[in-house]
Amino acid sequence: KVCLAPELRAGQPGTARASVFAVGAMLYELVTGLSVGPGMRRPSEVVSSLPQNFEAVLAKALVAEHPGDVLAQIEAACAHDYIGEEHVAIRYYDEAYRLGVPADQRRRFLVGYGSTLRNVGRIDDAVGVLGQAVADDPEYPAFAAFLALALFSAGHPREALATMLGCALDVSRPGAFE
Repeated sequence: KVCLAPELRAGQPGTARASVFAVGAMLYELVTGLSVGPGMRRPSEVVSSLPQNFEAVLAKALVAEHPGDVLAQIEAACAHDYIGEEHVAIRYYDEAYRLGVPADQRRRFLVGYGSTLRNVGRIDDAVGVLGQAVADDPEYPAFAAFLALALFSAGHPREALATMLGCALDVSRPGAFE
């Protein structure tokens, strides 16, 4: 029953989207032995020998039925990013950002999103997202490190160097990793 799309469980007619979701849900359950739903784990966390592109295929199938689910969008973005399909990942990152990223996912998400923005050529967007992340959470050094990369890509080498040096000084302070 979990493999059925919500509209099918409600007795409504099926759609192509519902069929894609059902196949993805069955595949996820067959491979991982776990159910689809809140708190589900990435397939590679359960079965480490999976091919890299498996998560991307599965993420597409599962997000198709839940376009408004920010966590599904984040997982799809990360899966495509992981296998080097940044041009596909960025669509999922953009949608997750638009939907609003939960606080417990924020750091991981913003580093991935900012890095992918830079790598797909949206340099100004990367500087904006990462600059805001640093302003909002200055204690997280990864934001500053990725901002430095974006600034360098934007043609601001001095600002990039200053940002990276500040990041290096911050992480070298006693207790930085406690």
